[in-house]
Amino acid sequence: MSAKRSDIEISAALLGVAMNGAKKSHIIYKANLNFKIGKKYLDRLINSGLLWVLKAKTGSFERRKREQTTSTTSKASKST
Repeated sequence: MSAKRSDIEISAALLGVAMNGAKKSHIIYKANLNFKIGKKYLDRLINSGLLWVLKAKTGSFERRKREQTTSTTSKASKST
């Protein structure tokens, strides 16, 4: 019997699959998770800003790159 994966290992697997954009079910099943657990991790990654919904209608997700995150933050701080 193998050991359980850590939260970081699961998050890394999800982000790796979502690197170039993918649908929610594809990301979860490629990361070898059941849907209930996978959705919990996807929600956590979205809330932390590491993953974002590309197209709500199709359910596509994409990994947010570091430079996208910082440029969005700097634009918001300049406008205030």
